[in-house]
Amino acid sequence: MKKFYFTVLTLCLIFLLVACGAEEVEALSVDPYLVDDVTLTLHDDIYTADFHRMEFTISNESTFEITVGFNHAIDYFNGQAWEEIPQEVVAGNIAQVINPNATSVQELSLSHFSDLSPGRYRLRVSVRRDTHHHDLVAEFILIHI
Repeated sequence: MKKFYFTVLTLCLIFLLVACGAEEVEALSVDPYLVDDVTLTLHDDIYTADFHRMEFTISNESTFEITVGFNHAIDYFNGQAWEEIPQEVVAGNIAQVINPNATSVQELSLSHFSDLSPGRYRLRVSVRRDTHHHDLVAEFILIHI
């Protein structure tokens, strides 16, 4: 019985430590129609200020096709909320279909975005299944060296 109380007490303590140290970050809404089997992964988590292209992978491990556009967004975390970074309008964007159990490696040119200063950012990629949309996000850090 002592072991049970010790385990519960330890779990409560860990929960309190994590909850107190966690930042509040604006969450994106989750569409239950799109399952967690579609993921966005950056090839790097930290970039220097002189980088020009970002590579990432979208993995569709679900049983349905998804459509991904090529007009992605980058958001900056200002310490309290996410702010979308303005970008030039890019004509001729097309969509790509990613089949079930397939991946797509893509590259994003940062020349369309306003000057990016050091800080915490996230890449936001919109995916669609039928008429349901969902934003996949992956965070990265931009540093000066």
